[in-house]
Amino acid sequence: MGKGSKVQAVWLVCGLFASVAALAPGVAAAQPAAPPDAAVFFAPPDISRATLSPSGQRVALVGRDKKLQRDVLYVLPAEGAQRAEAVAAVDGLDVGAVRWVGNEWLVFDVADKSAGGSAAYRRGLFSVRFDGGPVKQLVRTQGTADTTSSRLSDRTLHAGHSLLHVPQASTDTVIVGEWRYDAGGDLQEVLPKQLNVATGLSESLAFEAPAGARTWYFNAQGLPKLVESVVGGRSRVHWRSAAGMPWALLADHPLAYRPWYSVGLDSESHILVAEASGPAGTRVLKRFDVTKREPAAQPFVSAAGFDFWGSVVRETDGGPVLGVHVVSDAASTVWLNPLLRQAQEAVDKLLPGRVNRLRCSPCTGDGLRVLVVSWSDRTPDAYYVFSPHSGRLQGLGASMPGVETARMGTLDLHRIKARDGRDLPLWVTLPPGVDKPGKLPAVLLVPSDATARAVSWEWQAMAQFLATRGYVVLQPEARGVTGYGEDHHRAGWKQWGRARQDDLADAVQWAVAQGWVDPTRVCAVGSRYGGYASLMMPVRHPGSVRCVAAWAAYAEPRLLLQRREDGSVYEVARRHYLPQALGDLNADAAMLAEISAVEQAARITTPVFLAYGLEDRVAPLAAGQALAAALRKAGREPQWLTYDDENHQWAKPETQVDFARRLQRYLAEHLGPRPPAR
Repeated sequence: MGKGSKVQAVWLVCGLFASVAALAPGVAAAQPAAPPDAAVFFAPPDISRATLSPSGQRVALVGRDKKLQRDVLYVLPAEGAQRAEAVAAVDGLDVGAVRWVGNEWLVFDVADKSAGGSAAYRRGLFSVRFDGGPVKQLVRTQGTADTTSSRLSDRTLHAGHSLLHVPQASTDTVIVGEWRYDAGGDLQEVLPKQLNVATGLSESLAFEAPAGARTWYFNAQGLPKLVESVVGGRSRVHWRSAAGMPWALLADHPLAYRPWYSVGLDSESHILVAEASGPAGTRVLKRFDVTKREPAAQPFVSAAGFDFWGSVVRETDGGPVLGVHVVSDAASTVWLNPLLRQAQEAVDKLLPGRVNRLRCSPCTGDGLRVLVVSWSDRTPDAYYVFSPHSGRLQGLGASMPGVETARMGTLDLHRIKARDGRDLPLWVTLPPGVDKPGKLPAVLLVPSDATARAVSWEWQAMAQFLATRGYVVLQPEARGVTGYGEDHHRAGWKQWGRARQDDLADAVQWAVAQGWVDPTRVCAVGSRYGGYASLMMPVRHPGSVRCVAAWAAYAEPRLLLQRREDGSVYEVARRHYLPQALGDLNADAAMLAEISAVEQAARITTPVFLAYGLEDRVAPLAAGQALAAALRKAGREPQWLTYDDENHQWAKPETQVDFARRLQRYLAEHLGPRPPAR
């Protein structure tokens, strides 16, 4: 640290957190020839969450206990701390999301990062005092029997509950939602309950909830004000003006297209909504007048060329709006509060060249204290506490201290044109030390989600892992995804394996035309939808890629339309969105056969690496096996890999590390060795 620096580090127990060098901005190390090992990119983070208490006097951290190999809950003073005290751990499980309830209590859910398959997702809800003591289970974890036992008290709620809200004035109560299903296993409604975190006592807050209630919004006192429901294929929004008043219907839209959707409450008479606006239908944040039942004419917050993607900043749930976090190419914040605007400017000067996201508690007066999460395209999250009164920025630690900024690649967004003239966002990660690449090997890394925007200016494990192997990494946001306007989204409907593939090919050709990429050394890789699209590259565009690597791939898209998943959000999408976005099983039968990777396997003439989890129900092993059999029949033996205890989204760090190492060897075999360090 330089003399007089106001950036200070905190040293904590268990070897949990980062060194001063890892926290300090601008610290660079000489780049060695060998790239960092896969474990650097895919190991569990040292810190995964941090939050200030309402008083601003304490910080709760979810961090890795190296001895237990589990995420546990720590609490430490916000200033001057030398030790972080572990206050909660759950045998055989990892602490997940955590919230303060007043200044004395915390609640948290759990997961199992050491397990694959469905065992990884446990949730539940637990409470503990800030100074430790017995951990109380409030909601049972998924997979726990609903019968009572000596281990579970009679007041413990069954696993079908989740945390919805923490009221502003609460010192010991939260609001949870009970997920209710019909006899056929379909989700019918989510009903709110007030729950005491000390005693486990609960009472209903449903207040004659509208049919199909799913998403709830509460005021600062914890009273339900707004609820979105799903009935059939429609989304309905209801408003309750005051306690005891009936619910009023504000909107009734088809699920496949909602002109606006709720983001949160703005006041007792206004809500905030994201509305499609302009020729491209980009969504902007607006105030919605519940009296007039329409959005305001002028936007509250917008980002040119991007849909609104962000969240409202408040001191407490339901409290006054202080600002809005928004993501365009990178994250930023529109501050309404002048003190927080000044705090943002001060932090940005202390941590230049990074995104610095602020959360405050308290948010007014001399006691104003700010939690800072700071990152860049080359550096994962690091955590600080900033005191505007003293100007002191105190480091809490880095999420992944093994990642060295100087050894990472750089990420930029380019706006290019597809062959039909449509705007095509393309994210490019260049290898470390490469400013002007010259015909390097490239990886076309297709985003895994077929619908949602995938990339922003931040550190990404897979993209950086590939870039540090010496590859230019191309990540097009092809038509069909949200985030870049409704027109961009709807242009991809029923274009799997068709125009969406053209966008991917156009992104590669653009990089070749820049002189960055060797057109004979490109491999398409991806998981889920990205795996499917990678497989279809040699089908739609023969010769465009030298090899394909696809894991948990949707080899047979028709299965997405046929697979029933009781009680899940996916089931609603399968019935009411996918027939329009992907295709109708009956009306579009010929088209769906044409875009099936299994049906078109004989046209895949490049080497193929396939990997699946044996518990994958979304992209089932049978589809992968059918593809592999079809490739063999065509004389193309694929490289085949399965993981015994994994499902659709591989959960175990050792799985991710093992697969990354295998992918590295596969790419080196087909694209050539990594070039020497520059």
